Amino acid sequence: TLLAPQAVGWVKLATATAGDETPIVIGSSALFSSTYNKYQIIGTNIHNGADANFLCQYQMGGATLSGAADYEWRVWMRISSEATLQSSGDSSDSIIKVCHNVAGDTGENLNFTMTFYAPSATTNHKYILYRCAADNDTPYVSETIGIGRYQGSSPTAALTAISFYFDGTNVVTGTFELYGLTK
Repeated sequence: TLLAPQAVGWVKLATATAGDETPIVIGSSALFSSTYNKYQIIGTNIHNGADANFLCQYQMGGATLSGAADYEWRVWMRISSEATLQSSGDSSDSIIKVCHNVAGDTGENLNFTMTFYAPSATTNHKYILYRCAADNDTPYVSETIGIGRYQGSSPTAALTAISFYFDGTNVVTGTFELYGLTK
Protein backbone atom coordinates (compact mmCIF):
# COMPACT_ATOMS: atom_id res chain seq x y z
CA THR A 1 0.00 0.00 0.00
CA LEU A 2 1.36 3.38 -0.96
CA LEU A 3 0.83 6.33 1.34
CA ALA A 4 0.12 9.82 0.06
CA PRO A 5 3.24 12.00 0.19
CA GLN A 6 3.38 14.33 3.18
CA ALA A 7 4.62 17.91 3.19
CA VAL A 8 8.14 18.17 4.58
CA GLY A 9 9.94 21.24 5.88
CA TRP A 10 8.36 24.69 5.87
CA VAL A 11 4.76 24.64 4.59
CA LYS A 12 3.08 27.87 3.45
CA LEU A 13 -0.13 28.30 5.44
CA ALA A 14 -1.35 31.81 4.54
CA THR A 15 -0.51 34.97 2.64
CA ALA A 16 -1.66 38.53 3.35
CA THR A 17 -1.03 41.26 0.78
CA ALA A 18 -1.08 44.86 1.99
CA GLY A 19 -3.13 47.42 0.08
CA ASP A 20 -2.62 50.79 1.82
CA GLU A 21 -4.11 49.64 5.10
CA THR A 22 -3.30 49.07 8.73
CA PRO A 23 -3.01 46.73 10.52
CA ILE A 24 -2.05 43.65 8.53
CA VAL A 25 -3.25 40.63 10.52
CA ILE A 26 -1.88 37.18 9.86
CA GLY A 27 -2.84 33.96 11.59
CA SER A 28 -5.91 32.41 13.20
CA SER A 29 -6.65 29.79 15.84
CA ALA A 30 -7.05 27.29 12.97
CA LEU A 31 -3.59 28.16 11.54
CA PHE A 32 -1.80 28.50 14.90
CA SER A 33 -2.50 24.94 15.98
CA SER A 34 -0.62 21.97 17.38
CA THR A 35 -0.04 20.72 13.81
CA TYR A 36 3.22 22.70 13.80
CA ASN A 37 5.45 23.73 16.73
CA LYS A 38 7.55 26.28 14.86
CA TYR A 39 6.23 29.10 12.68
CA GLN A 40 7.70 31.88 10.57
CA ILE A 41 6.23 35.01 9.10
CA ILE A 42 8.21 36.43 6.19
CA GLY A 43 7.52 40.02 5.20
CA THR A 44 8.68 41.01 1.71
CA ASN A 45 8.96 44.37 -0.04
CA ILE A 46 6.96 46.25 2.60
CA HIS A 47 6.45 49.96 1.86
CA ASN A 48 5.09 52.65 4.15
CA GLY A 49 3.76 56.12 3.42
CA ALA A 50 6.26 58.06 5.59
CA ASP A 51 9.28 57.42 7.82
CA ALA A 52 7.98 55.30 10.71
CA ASN A 53 8.65 52.48 13.16
CA PHE A 54 7.36 49.01 12.22
CA LEU A 55 5.44 47.45 15.12
CA CYS A 56 3.43 44.37 16.06
CA GLN A 57 0.90 43.25 18.64
CA TYR A 58 -0.49 39.83 19.48
CA GLN A 59 -4.06 38.66 19.20
CA MET A 60 -5.38 36.14 21.72
CA GLY A 61 -8.96 34.94 21.52
CA GLY A 62 -9.49 37.24 18.52
CA ALA A 63 -8.71 40.45 20.46
CA THR A 64 -5.66 42.64 19.86
CA LEU A 65 -3.68 43.05 23.08
CA SER A 66 -2.66 46.68 23.54
CA GLY A 67 -2.43 47.34 27.27
CA ALA A 68 0.13 49.92 28.39
CA ALA A 69 2.44 47.26 29.88
CA ASP A 70 1.52 44.16 27.81
CA TYR A 71 4.88 43.62 26.05
CA GLU A 72 8.60 43.61 26.54
CA TRP A 73 11.06 43.79 23.64
CA ARG A 74 14.69 44.49 22.76
CA VAL A 75 16.26 45.31 19.38
CA TRP A 76 19.85 45.56 18.23
CA MET A 77 20.38 47.63 15.10
CA ARG A 78 23.36 48.28 12.88
CA ILE A 79 23.32 51.02 10.26
CA SER A 80 25.74 50.63 7.34
CA SER A 81 27.30 54.06 7.99
CA GLU A 82 28.18 53.33 11.64
CA ALA A 83 30.58 50.92 13.31
CA THR A 84 28.67 50.66 16.60
CA LEU A 85 25.70 48.47 17.37
CA GLN A 86 22.69 50.40 18.68
CA SER A 87 20.28 48.88 21.18
CA SER A 88 16.91 49.87 22.56
CA GLY A 89 14.10 48.14 24.36
CA ASP A 90 11.27 48.40 26.81
CA SER A 91 10.19 46.05 29.59
CA SER A 92 6.69 47.54 29.82
CA ASP A 93 5.16 48.68 26.51
CA SER A 94 1.91 48.54 24.52
CA ILE A 95 3.70 47.26 21.37
CA ILE A 96 6.71 45.28 20.17
CA LYS A 97 9.04 47.39 18.04
CA VAL A 98 10.13 45.24 15.10
CA CYS A 99 12.14 47.76 13.05
CA HIS A 100 13.20 51.32 13.90
CA ASN A 101 12.83 54.35 11.57
CA VAL A 102 11.93 52.61 8.32
CA ALA A 103 12.24 55.12 5.47
CA GLY A 104 9.14 55.87 3.44
CA ASP A 105 10.46 57.40 0.22
CA THR A 106 10.10 55.85 -3.25
CA GLY A 107 12.01 52.59 -3.55
CA GLU A 108 12.70 52.28 0.19
CA ASN A 109 11.32 49.17 1.86
CA LEU A 110 11.48 46.63 4.67
CA ASN A 111 11.96 42.85 4.62
CA PHE A 112 11.81 40.64 7.72
CA THR A 113 11.65 37.11 9.08
CA MET A 114 9.91 36.43 12.39
CA THR A 115 10.03 33.06 14.18
CA PHE A 116 7.81 31.89 17.04
CA TYR A 117 7.12 28.60 18.78
CA ALA A 118 4.05 26.58 19.89
CA PRO A 119 1.54 29.46 19.64
CA SER A 120 -1.44 27.25 20.53
CA ALA A 121 0.16 25.87 23.71
CA THR A 122 -1.18 27.24 26.98
CA THR A 123 1.82 26.44 29.19
CA ASN A 124 4.44 28.78 27.71
CA HIS A 125 5.09 32.47 27.06
CA LYS A 126 4.88 33.45 23.38
CA TYR A 127 8.34 34.73 22.39
CA ILE A 128 9.12 36.03 18.93
CA LEU A 129 12.56 36.35 17.35
CA TYR A 130 12.97 38.56 14.30
CA ARG A 131 15.49 39.92 11.84
CA CYS A 132 14.89 42.87 9.49
CA ALA A 133 16.66 44.53 6.60
CA ALA A 134 15.38 48.01 5.75
CA ASP A 135 16.15 51.39 4.33
CA ASN A 136 16.61 53.55 7.41
CA ASP A 137 15.60 57.21 7.45
CA THR A 138 19.28 58.20 7.83
CA PRO A 139 19.23 57.18 4.64
CA TYR A 140 21.40 54.11 5.07
CA VAL A 141 20.55 50.43 5.05
CA SER A 142 19.92 48.95 8.49
CA GLU A 143 19.83 45.49 9.98
CA THR A 144 17.71 44.87 13.08
CA ILE A 145 17.65 41.77 15.26
CA GLY A 146 15.09 41.58 18.03
CA ILE A 147 13.11 39.60 20.55
CA GLY A 148 9.76 40.26 22.18
CA ARG A 149 6.99 38.66 24.18
CA TYR A 150 3.54 39.26 25.62
CA GLN A 151 3.57 39.59 29.40
CA GLY A 152 0.06 40.91 30.07
CA SER A 153 -2.74 39.41 32.13
CA SER A 154 -2.70 35.94 30.45
CA PRO A 155 0.86 35.45 29.14
CA THR A 156 0.44 31.74 28.44
CA ALA A 157 -2.89 31.98 26.55
CA ALA A 158 -2.98 30.65 22.99
CA LEU A 159 -1.77 33.12 20.37
CA THR A 160 -4.34 33.43 17.56
CA ALA A 161 -2.79 36.07 15.25
CA ILE A 162 -0.17 38.82 14.97
CA SER A 163 -1.00 42.37 13.83
CA PHE A 164 1.64 44.41 11.97
CA TYR A 165 1.57 48.16 11.35
CA PHE A 166 3.65 51.33 11.11
CA ASP A 167 3.15 54.03 13.71
CA GLY A 168 1.30 56.91 12.08
CA THR A 169 1.09 55.58 8.50
CA ASN A 170 -0.39 52.68 6.54
CA VAL A 171 1.32 49.62 5.14
CA VAL A 172 1.12 50.74 1.51
CA THR A 173 2.29 47.51 -0.14
CA GLY A 174 3.97 44.28 0.89
CA THR A 175 3.50 40.55 1.27
CA PHE A 176 3.25 38.69 4.58
CA GLU A 177 3.58 34.89 4.36
CA LEU A 178 2.97 32.46 7.23
CA TYR A 179 4.82 29.12 7.30
CA GLY A 180 4.69 26.14 9.68
CA LEU A 181 7.54 23.66 10.11
CA THR A 182 6.46 20.03 9.91
CA LYS A 183 7.08 17.98 13.04
